[in-house]
Amino acid sequence: MDILSNPISALNSRPALHAEHCLNRLQRRTLCTRCAAVCPHGVFPLKPGEPVDWARCTDCSLCVAACPTRALTASKPVRRIWAEAASEKEPLRISCQREDERGSLRVGCLASIPWELMAALALRRELRPYTRSCEGCPHPEQKALLDENLTALKAFLGEERFEKQIRLNNTSDTASAAQEPESEKSMTRRALFSGMRRGVGKQLFKEAEKRLPLLLGQQEDTLALRFALSEAVMADRAQNPDRRYGMQLPRYNLKCFGCGICETVCPHKALFLVAEAGGTRLMYIEPKKCTACGLCVSLCPHKGMDGLETVMVPHLEKLALVRVKSESCENCGAVLLPGTEPKLCRRCVRKMKTHQNK
Repeated sequence: MDILSNPISALNSRPALHAEHCLNRLQRRTLCTRCAAVCPHGVFPLKPGEPVDWARCTDCSLCVAACPTRALTASKPVRRIWAEAASEKEPLRISCQREDERGSLRVGCLASIPWELMAALALRRELRPYTRSCEGCPHPEQKALLDENLTALKAFLGEERFEKQIRLNNTSDTASAAQEPESEKSMTRRALFSGMRRGVGKQLFKEAEKRLPLLLGQQEDTLALRFALSEAVMADRAQNPDRRYGMQLPRYNLKCFGCGICETVCPHKALFLVAEAGGTRLMYIEPKKCTACGLCVSLCPHKGMDGLETVMVPHLEKLALVRVKSESCENCGAVLLPGTEPKLCRRCVRKMKTHQNK
């Protein structure tokens, strides 16, 4: 699987930008330049308001892996290759364009593989990324992104499982792999992707689509990788129900009183509050939707969160985070600041004054 030489990558393919999820669209306090910093071809502007120059794009997917809100999704040709890599059962060798040895999956830069994809793959098989060339990489932003992805991957798997499933700098299989005859499966991969442009291998592609359909769905699904990871977790837990997975989640403190602003600003609606009897509210989160962008933390006007922390969770579905004591408006039930007297929200106070003036 070679993204660099794959014929369908030569077509007009590029990542899709979903501006409604972009941090710069959601807030104006701090300009996010993650995509611009990591892009080697200057596709994304460093100043707000300037257009994206897609004509420069080579479909390397570095921006996809760097975006904190996953507002960028990989092109369909790249996702097809990811899905085929996910179908592999033997150890998956991954190499970049600066590496002499060609892995089973070859990309322009190892940093272009989102950590969620690496995690989903690592739950099924051993990964062997060739990182020998990374130390001398002339692009520090890409090296920093790779380190960030590997840190997230280690937190997710846990250190012990990370050491077992991720074999960095492994070259012990190179010689034997070069001497082995090409397997029927690898020939199927090559026929699959090189044959698509020639109009052959359609049945083979249909089989690949069945292997990991979430990666091959509509491009508008910005959380496809997250949902694919959640499915991989469920399959992994079927083998060992006691396993836990490290996810970066917001950490609430005693200043939180359930105002609901974090729920409102979350780009993917991962957070939601549920009112309980007795004046309390329970904050839930769906880890598979939380991309750890930190927007909820930065926009909380009451400093009710201390930041993000790694939480070991049993799955990526709905989980309870915190229960808080809330005071409510006696008229409409809206959440009030602690100590508000009378127990009325500003809107109801204005309505009352307007009615009295009449």
